[in-house]
Amino acid sequence: MKIKSKITNSRIKNIVTSEKGQLLPFIAVVLLLLILFTAFQFGLATAYLARIKVRDALDSAVLSAASIAEIKEKPTYYGERKKRVSDDPPEYEWRKTTSDYVKYITLSNGAARDIAEEYFIKNLQLARLKDWRLISLDIGVTEEQNMLQVHKHRPHTEGVITSWEENFPRWVAVDAVALVEVPAPLGGVFGREKMIVKVSAQAKKNIQLVNVGGGTWN
Repeated sequence: MKIKSKITNSRIKNIVTSEKGQLLPFIAVVLLLLILFTAFQFGLATAYLARIKVRDALDSAVLSAASIAEIKEKPTYYGERKKRVSDDPPEYEWRKTTSDYVKYITLSNGAARDIAEEYFIKNLQLARLKDWRLISLDIGVTEEQNMLQVHKHRPHTEGVITSWEENFPRWVAVDAVALVEVPAPLGGVFGREKMIVKVSAQAKKNIQLVNVGGGTWN
């Protein structure tokens, strides 16, 4: 019996001290790390996809807002001329004239904000984001400062000879910053059910085309 007991104890000792016995806990740790790493990568991919959807929705919204900008023109010279209105007897009268027209672009701040907000919400709905909530949406319109001299020479019709500066912008830009709350990936694991995505976008329209970021939209 003593011999059998010694043999059993020797076998247990060999198993514990063998390389095979030491490898099992190492494999378990490696598998656990792989599972955690895969879950982390999945969470990052999900968060990145949500950010892309929100950013694309905002890009499209500001582009829609910039596209409603109108191209107009107005004169830079207000003059007058003498015109013959009767031959017998000869009679003349002074008529107002305008000349030297310059094109410019204009965009209503209110209209741009309404369009951008409407399209942003529609785009988020089409993107099929689950349980999203719009926290804030800040939209601003800026225009180029292109000051030109305007002259008015109407001494006979208005008794005025003057000049001033007016802005003739050649481009306008719509800038937007949005905060959107979306479900956090693996929220149950990390104890955070929601995350906030912050994105910004700009669309610019000039007299010939519309620019978005580094690209263009005709």
